[in-house]
Amino acid sequence: MVSYIDEQKVKEKVHKRLLNKQGSIILKDIDKLFNIITEINKERRIFTELPDTLSNLAYNILYIQMAYRIIFKKYNEDYIISEIKESTKHIDIIMDIIMEVAEELDNEYKKQAFYKLMGNNHIIMGEVYKARSTFYDYSIDILCESINIPELYDKMTSDDIMIKLCELTESGECSRLQKALDILIKHGNNLIITDKIIEQSNAHKLGISNDDINSLYLLTKLHKWTNSDFNIFIGQSIYKSIYNEIDNSEYDNDNYTSESQSLYNLYVIVFNMAILKDIPDTESYINENMNGIKKLINELKHKRRMRICHEITESTVFNDIMEYSTSIKSEHFNIDSFKNNVINNYLKYTEPIISCITGTSTHTENIKLSGNNNGIVYMNELEIKELQSTDYYNTGVFSVRSPLLTPSSIQTDKNPLYYNIQEDKDPLCYNIQEDKNPLCYNIQEDNEIEEVIVNADTRNTDSYLFFNAKLTNTFWNSRNIAIIIAICIFISIIILIVCLLYPNETKHIRNDNLCCPQIKLR
Repeated sequence: MVSYIDEQKVKEKVHKRLLNKQGSIILKDIDKLFNIITEINKERRIFTELPDTLSNLAYNILYIQMAYRIIFKKYNEDYIISEIKESTKHIDIIMDIIMEVAEELDNEYKKQAFYKLMGNNHIIMGEVYKARSTFYDYSIDILCESINIPELYDKMTSDDIMIKLCELTESGECSRLQKALDILIKHGNNLIITDKIIEQSNAHKLGISNDDINSLYLLTKLHKWTNSDFNIFIGQSIYKSIYNEIDNSEYDNDNYTSESQSLYNLYVIVFNMAILKDIPDTESYINENMNGIKKLINELKHKRRMRICHEITESTVFNDIMEYSTSIKSEHFNIDSFKNNVINNYLKYTEPIISCITGTSTHTENIKLSGNNNGIVYMNELEIKELQSTDYYNTGVFSVRSPLLTPSSIQTDKNPLYYNIQEDKDPLCYNIQEDKNPLCYNIQEDNEIEEVIVNADTRNTDSYLFFNAKLTNTFWNSRNIAIIIAICIFISIIILIVCLLYPNETKHIRNDNLCCPQIKLR
């Protein structure tokens, strides 16, 4: 694929919008550059000959590429134009990789299903939403002007809002979070239209309901978490909670199944390509990523069924809302409701598409809300600290570096999907140093996932929490410590009251304790 962008027009608009700009490029400048690209694309499309689903993905990756390449760099007009051009070239390569894989599918229906699956990457949409929050929030506010948004929303905390986003929509088809991100993927740039210089809602034409607008509005109120927090939540706590059982009988003589998080790994490959700035070796880059995607599609072709993990991998957002729901004694939100409302509906959406791609039957297994076998898989303490440190500042609006998510079942000696952050050089430069990368997860060479431990004899997925020696001891969190302190204080008060009410008896007890008892030997 060959993209086209009028460099002269870009230069003219950049010169006009960033006139007299000095110093480093900040978030406000990035917003202006995003608007320039949107305007130019309306005049003449940058990416052509792409299916709509892939076209939306291409533009979203373009915004990510621009942010990662340009943010915090010293302002230079020629440099900006050059980096925008390089971004489009990089996206050409990514789209070519995806379309080349699709060519190996044997009919058009499978190709279109594959494009739909790849285009619906909510990890990428979450990143783009945080990067373009000023644009999206402005558009959503215009949508909200035509309906009555409950004032209660304005008084809710980010934890309240996220719990609300994890609830089902009025139609019950999916969670509000999933619905909001779906709308932004499909219609993000067209939420509003301009009629006689007046900007107005385009919701009716797009088929966006009042309830949909409510979901979008809730998304704009998430001020607590950074883009890294948001992406870890979507990637780790949602996508990574879905796994597929693989029939290995065609690979060897033994008839057994293993598990893989193929959907999560598929989206992570594309996300890692989206945030990569420089390609050291184009041919190697194409081959590695193309083979990685093919491997995952092959895993999906041999799936027996897709299921939801018993344990959910922790993330800052997930931990926060679970702890908050416990503190307010919520009866409507818990691990089971999160699985049922959020994860299960992501699975319901993707599994039929995957079955169309692979030509296999749809076989999902809905979760059973037992309340007994639920838990959280906790990340390595080093991983948590490193992932959190990737944020430049905790404004809750936008921090340029997202977590470097890595596939959990793909491992090569020199895989360009794994990067190491060089803080002392370029804050946005990622080098291929897998062996020294503190952000790389413990990759399993086999296809077993660490969330669900399958009994080799029974094939049951009655799982237990998987800990190794380095995992964080999650008992000693702030809430538990506070409870223990409160109990100790309460016991001390009781003892003090007893001493005051019965001074003689307590004095006698204290004296007895101070005296050493005589032991008679027989």
